[in-house]
Amino acid sequence: MDTSISQPATATSTSRFEMATDDSYARMERRVFAIFMIIAPLILIPATIIHPRHGIQPTDGAEYFGAAYDHTVRFYIAHTGYFLTATTLIVAMIGLTWLVRPTHPKAAFWGLVLSAMGFVGWGAIDGMDFMTFNAGRFANQPQGLDFNTMQAYIDDALGDQLVLTPVFGVFSLAIIGVAVTAVGLHRAGIAPSGARCCCQSA
Repeated sequence: MDTSISQPATATSTSRFEMATDDSYARMERRVFAIFMIIAPLILIPATIIHPRHGIQPTDGAEYFGAAYDHTVRFYIAHTGYFLTATTLIVAMIGLTWLVRPTHPKAAFWGLVLSAMGFVGWGAIDGMDFMTFNAGRFANQPQGLDFNTMQAYIDDALGDQLVLTPVFGVFSLAIIGVAVTAVGLHRAGIAPSGARCCCQSA
């Protein structure tokens, strides 16, 4: 008799413990995603301010290489910041799609897939910039790389559409993925509390 009564009680307490553990872990996930949503722009903004000005058109080779040659430290710090931004932003995107998934699974799926593909392009672009940084750094040293040779290399690289077209094409998928996720967030009625208050007051 006692055994038959204690078994349901034990099962109930176990299920409650599992539910409490799941809720606790879900809260932890939300906190981690929120932290990365804050960290990513906090890295991106100063990196953009520090970054020396240059263009990326085929005719901007001298300005592009000059940014790495004349402002080597700033160029390096900025692009390291961009790399860390991509690293943290992909986690933030996972968190945003995690919020959208319960009500709009298609938007969550395609938002995450396109964003992840686009961040590969982001890494490729930043890798090209790190190579330009090394060209500027070693051309800046005695008995280093020849400045004119490096300048010609950068000119050729900026005009090589066989490389730039697929790289920037893949990178554009990140923008599309963010847009798809943003639409999913809007349709799910998910908005920052400040934006929600503004909408309600209006």
